[in-house]
Amino acid sequence: MHEHHLDDDRELIDAEVLARLQAGGRVTSELYADASRARRGLRTIADGMLQEFDILALPTAPIVAPKVGARSIQVDGKDLEVRSALLSLTNLWNMTGMPAISVPAGTLEGLPVAIQLLVAPGNERTMFAAAEALQAAHATAQSR
Repeated sequence: MHEHHLDDDRELIDAEVLARLQAGGRVTSELYADASRARRGLRTIADGMLQEFDILALPTAPIVAPKVGARSIQVDGKDLEVRSALLSLTNLWNMTGMPAISVPAGTLEGLPVAIQLLVAPGNERTMFAAAEALQAAHATAQSR
């Protein structure tokens, strides 16, 4: 869909966006089929958990908030791309189509952290009610 931009508008595309577009262009039909199978497997696992539990509370990100403008961070001596790290725990649910929301949950080392809530499709009311309750609890804790 946007392939012509890679040639015609390369200088207008952010370097990180360009790298992601180029990587997408290297995805073969075999890799796509493998990823689709993995996505369906993840959805099956999530569906199973959500048959047992009404809601799952998970970390939103595996790292504390990075400094504004940071493109990489060090975790346990390894360099991680900030964008990939920040999306690593939320994009799973985007790919499966599962309803999820991220809610502020406090701070760690002075930096904000959040919890994401995941529910089965159709249980969005439960998710929003839990998110509202968490936000209220967070606000109460901050005012102390």
